[in-house]
Amino acid sequence: MKPSPQRLCRRRTVLAATALAVVSFPSLAVAASTVATPASAGSVVDGQITRSEVLSRSQSWIDQRVPYSQSISWTNQYGTYRQDCSGFVSMAWHLGFSRSTASLPAVMHTIAKSDLRPGDALWRTGHIALFVRWNDAARTSPVVREEYDNGHNATERAWSPNYANTFSSMRYNNIVEDGSIPPSSRTVTRYGFSNTAGTIFAKDERDGIWQSLNPGTMASQWVLDGDRIGAIIDGDFLLKNGLFDTWHTMAGGHDVKQIALSGGRIAFSNSAGIIFAKDQMDGDWHVLNPDGRAAQWILDHDRIGAILDGSFFLKEDLDELWRPMATGGDVKKISLHNGRVAFSNANGIIFAKDDRDGSWHTLNPAGRASQWVLEGRRIGAILDGSFWLKEDLDDTWRSMAAGGDVKQIQLEGARIAFSNGAGVILAKDERDAGWHTLNPAGRASEWQLEGANIGAVLDGNFLLKDGLDATWRPMAGGGDVKHIQNNDRAVQAG
Repeated sequence: MKPSPQRLCRRRTVLAATALAVVSFPSLAVAASTVATPASAGSVVDGQITRSEVLSRSQSWIDQRVPYSQSISWTNQYGTYRQDCSGFVSMAWHLGFSRSTASLPAVMHTIAKSDLRPGDALWRTGHIALFVRWNDAARTSPVVREEYDNGHNATERAWSPNYANTFSSMRYNNIVEDGSIPPSSRTVTRYGFSNTAGTIFAKDERDGIWQSLNPGTMASQWVLDGDRIGAIIDGDFLLKNGLFDTWHTMAGGHDVKQIALSGGRIAFSNSAGIIFAKDQMDGDWHVLNPDGRAAQWILDHDRIGAILDGSFFLKEDLDELWRPMATGGDVKKISLHNGRVAFSNANGIIFAKDDRDGSWHTLNPAGRASQWVLEGRRIGAILDGSFWLKEDLDDTWRSMAAGGDVKQIQLEGARIAFSNGAGVILAKDERDAGWHTLNPAGRASEWQLEGANIGAVLDGNFLLKDGLDATWRPMAGGGDVKHIQNNDRAVQAG
């Protein structure tokens, strides 16, 4: 018997007054034998991927009975993705983040219905599913894999011909036939720094040649994201798609105050606190808050968080309405990380939750957090000048470094690090291991963790370690380095 189509994956444009039904599901323990492994392990994020790997990745959610949700994400061996129709397809195609049905057309193209092959997609505004095979000789009833509504898990099922006819046939731009992918990938690290004149220098690989990106102009802010470099130069937002690309003007007028790049998304705000964003470099800007007054805002893949008039608001995508997360006018900092939502108030009390519509966890009722960070399931915080760590929302705080002199903390993968008032950086790769003192003489004015690397500005020079026990390597001398950034990205080998 062919199952009749249930309600499709709900379109993500929702009226603010609509109450969303959220169904909570317990975590499921899955036997190792039921977890799909890729038929080809050659794909990298946003790179080429074979049809068999798409099917293996999609099967993993069916095996693990991943429940539908527009507000939370699922993590398995293939990464962390939102648990709705577009998040499911993003996971199967190994995209860099959970796109929406509105932004997926940027990475796929229309094909003839007769050309549908396993791993292609059936798409319409508001829903998308992976094509697996035909259910009938006439090729009218497709078998698909999809996440499609609350109360249902990822599934494989057949659609009726009439329902299927309401969808367009689509193909991921980077899907290839099996055997077409180079067998391996490699990680390229982009290194960047700027000096007091606001000149940005960048290179790929530690021993590469520095490229001066904006000679003769001053960058007041700049960011690295994949192969792209964004910068505010003379108050305008400019973008490069690679070290040797020309600068493209994203926004002129000399009034740009903050910029952000996340996956394919580009955003900026002006002096009035108005946030503008888009998903394609040549697309039209979406004005997210015409009244302005954003004191802080952040991108996390499809989601946008902002502090507006002291309250925390969230958009699930560019065309979504703002959802109030925390009101009262006392929100001072917000963070979004893989589905986790968090904020702190003027008293330094941190609140966090993993379900947009769930209840807040009060992490430190006594407050006094001067800094805090999210990384994976963990939360790190400086409380009364000491470094504390939680492994998850319901975990107890564990003391990492006491003494009241902790000034900065970072978490990166399993690595934990902090620095003190003297600028001494200490780091370790296991929570209960001993600390490595990276620069006993101190004087680090800035430092960053990225993958295995540790970068630091020491006495105005850019130095780099390839690991905790490695020696410092000089990257840029002269005593004039003011800001550094390192950014890892996977590229196809060969």
